[in-house]
Amino acid sequence: ADCTLKKLDLPEMYVINMDTEPEKYEAFLKNIYTICGFEGMHLHRHSGVLLTQELRRSTWVHQYLPRVEPHSRKNPGSIGSALAHMYLWDIIGHSDFCATSGNEEKYVLVTEDDEMLKTNFAPHMQSLLAYLGGLPSEEKPDLVILNDLRPHGTQMALLEPEKIPVLRLIKMPSDKRGDDFYSPSGKPWNGWISAYLIRCRSSDILIQKGGPYANYDGTDPPFDHHIFQMMADSEYPTLKMDVVGITDSISQHIEGHDSRWKYDHEGVRTAGIPQKGRPRSRTNPP
Repeated sequence: ADCTLKKLDLPEMYVINMDTEPEKYEAFLKNIYTICGFEGMHLHRHSGVLLTQELRRSTWVHQYLPRVEPHSRKNPGSIGSALAHMYLWDIIGHSDFCATSGNEEKYVLVTEDDEMLKTNFAPHMQSLLAYLGGLPSEEKPDLVILNDLRPHGTQMALLEPEKIPVLRLIKMPSDKRGDDFYSPSGKPWNGWISAYLIRCRSSDILIQKGGPYANYDGTDPPFDHHIFQMMADSEYPTLKMDVVGITDSISQHIEGHDSRWKYDHEGVRTAGIPQKGRPRSRTNPP
């Protein structure tokens, strides 16, 4: 691409991609090469989690999602998706980049392989990073969702050049959300956990709170709904989430490429899913 902005102040990026679907990673890379801002960025491929029955019963799973039913065969794709993100948060939090002094407030970019960043990504990301850099530590969001399905929140900034709003998720008690937590369509406010920024210092607290929250079993609701509900819960006033407030504005979500549904369907009729290797224990992070 003919770039005026070749390098973003965003040194690290992780792409979640299943070992069984290398063609999706290739398509993701092909798209990246057509857009600006990625010069000098360290790009890491993070393998998704294929959930076997053996792995489902392991202590490794239950340190992230303590309420996973060990003897069920249901929804291995949904549980694997949640584990892939939470395990990646662990990796990011213990990475050399985040462990470097002075980087605690820095952000790392995470995407799934079914999220296609758009040609206007770089200038808006530069604007987003400038907004984040101007916030005091206690006001910085732990997560910034880059593609919001049903945007909702208090406007915090406008991203240049297209003046795309950044919204701060509104806190409310989980038992009193009522109609305020639902869009006019009758569906809850929500975004995709498929393209986001995570703050280095936030990874541990998101794991500690996210796994046990609301007795989550990794299947109901889907992980993106679960995280939105937790981040909106007034019981956790220090947790903060911002969202880019126009759907598909800087990144295109391709819902049909979602592996989670495929593996959930297979889990109904198979005894398990073959897995290449096993993620390392959280007690011994990469």
